[in-house]
Amino acid sequence: MRKNLTKIIPFDLKKAKRIMNGEMKGRITDSQGRKIRIVATDVVGGQPILALVDYFDGKETPQLYNIDGTHPSDRGKDLRIVVRTRYKDYSDFTPSLFQSCLAREGQSDIWKVCVFLGKTTYGSMMFLMSDNEEYEFPEFLPLSKDTYGLIDSTASYKDYINELI
Repeated sequence: MRKNLTKIIPFDLKKAKRIMNGEMKGRITDSQGRKIRIVATDVVGGQPILALVDYFDGKETPQLYNIDGTHPSDRGKDLRIVVRTRYKDYSDFTPSLFQSCLAREGQSDIWKVCVFLGKTTYGSMMFLMSDNEEYEFPEFLPLSKDTYGLIDSTASYKDYINELI
């Protein structure tokens, strides 16, 4: 099952700058979901962030914000960051016969590429490794663009995805 979800994270000026520079995927909005374009972060005076707000009409209106992204008088206009997650829920994943997978013995072991051979009569999942030997692995994921970075690492899938965000 694929879940294309967005995640709202608290406003952070460093992350906002990374988004603005194209170093991080995401968008800056206010609490009402209005699109925000930050044009300056060093305005002299009370609120150092100057942003242009799209009030859903395609026209941008200037607005000042505090360094932490809060609006000086209206909490409904506070800034936030929205990122798209690349999380696929593999909690009920069952590989197909001869499907390429990542598998490991336990949390302290590294993920290795293997091929699913099927279930034993006892229900164990059997995989063929590059040494041409068959192994039983309790932890496994499909080999995909979302899991490729786990090869030869001990990270959990969830931790790996959180690093990408």
